[in-house]
Amino acid sequence: MMDREEMLALYDRQMRIELEIPGEKKEAFPNLVRFVRAAPGMNYVLYSKLEATEVDQVIKEQIDFFSQLDQPFNWKIFEHDEAASLVKQLQAHGYERVDDEYDVIMVLDLEAIPERLLAPVAKDVRRLRQADQLKDVVAVLNNAYGGDFGWLHQRMGPVMEIPGYVDLYAGYENGEPVACGWAFAYPNIEFTAFFGGTTIEAHRHKGWFASILAARVQHARSLGRRYATVGAEPEIQSMLEKFGFERISSAYYLYWQGDQGSSS
Repeated sequence: MMDREEMLALYDRQMRIELEIPGEKKEAFPNLVRFVRAAPGMNYVLYSKLEATEVDQVIKEQIDFFSQLDQPFNWKIFEHDEAASLVKQLQAHGYERVDDEYDVIMVLDLEAIPERLLAPVAKDVRRLRQADQLKDVVAVLNNAYGGDFGWLHQRMGPVMEIPGYVDLYAGYENGEPVACGWAFAYPNIEFTAFFGGTTIEAHRHKGWFASILAARVQHARSLGRRYATVGAEPEIQSMLEKFGFERISSAYYLYWQGDQGSSS
């Protein structure tokens, strides 16, 4: 079992403070890190460590900055930041939690994983290398969650051209995509971040989750990464724990909904 406090310190340093995301503009300050995406993407504050006397002013500065870009923006809140007072002040300035979105932050030590994640993947899991193959991922997500995930073409298509950055997989049953998952190998850190591990309902409980996970784990190890991390939905936490992932924190988002007029 990993030392939680040591892992949180490493996670904060590499996955929040030092993190560089291809295709996104990072702006780092001594007390805050924010990211700007191309329109119409969601901009966000990923990290902050503020003194009580500066919270109000820094919140106003972020609202002023992001508002001029005419794009939505949020502030990511982590459990281990113990930021109750920050949350209250963000809410006073018009930030709100608009849904039940909640990430369980989990980490897997890639040097201490179950053998079944190292075994050859038996199912038809294919690594997708071309942007036009994103249609299969979009089809899986549309089927699994409803809605339209077509925005993934704009978000992920360009970064698929970056060597060694995106690791994208789909699983196929009788030639049809039924599962997907991807990973980002952010530059110059020890972590690979997993996203989108999804199987359409009719094909769940048939080993697809494990197969897509194993493919990503094996590729991350081949890149020399030490850790894999995921912001998991609470209902799959127990599934990931069976594969060696450990919970280190949780996180959610506060979205700016407009000036509430409570501060001047």
